[in-house]
Amino acid sequence: MHLRSLLMWMASSELFRAKWSADIHDEWTRNVVKIRKKKGASDGELAALATDIQATRKDMDQAVRDALVTGYEELAKTLTETSEEDRHVVAAAIVGSAELIVTYNLKDFPKAELSKFNLEAIHPDDFLSDQADLDPDKCLALVKKDRTHFKKPPISVDDYIAILKKLDLGKFATFLEANKAKI
Repeated sequence: MHLRSLLMWMASSELFRAKWSADIHDEWTRNVVKIRKKKGASDGELAALATDIQATRKDMDQAVRDALVTGYEELAKTLTETSEEDRHVVAAAIVGSAELIVTYNLKDFPKAELSKFNLEAIHPDDFLSDQADLDPDKCLALVKKDRTHFKKPPISVDDYIAILKKLDLGKFATFLEANKAKI
């Protein structure tokens, strides 16, 4: 949730151009439900979660101009060097004219196949650190917006940085620690 939230603030401000597909939405929503089930969510909690997820998907699609990619399904079938489960991601990136695939799952996106399409898979920590290098002031302002939009409960600067560290975003967290007064 926290990484998605931060990336959405950045994408909606046009710090970068985000792209995703209905299949990518389906994948992250399945993972959210799976995690909540593992944590023992009740049927009522899962039903409420399903409603929240649908609202989040709609909000995401409306918040970022031209983010939702369509028409990639046939291309996905031809990407035989990429795992079957991840072909839809590469195909959506190609059709959406993306340059990067931001993912923790780097091993499933072969460099050889991606390079054919001028694509690269990049870890979220590297991606966020690159954004900070390109426009540190705007990046910090967006981090502040993200952090302060959490109201129940509010998140302190130190807690926010700790959350990012738990998400394996250590380099970006180090950048934020050096700029605490701005977030």
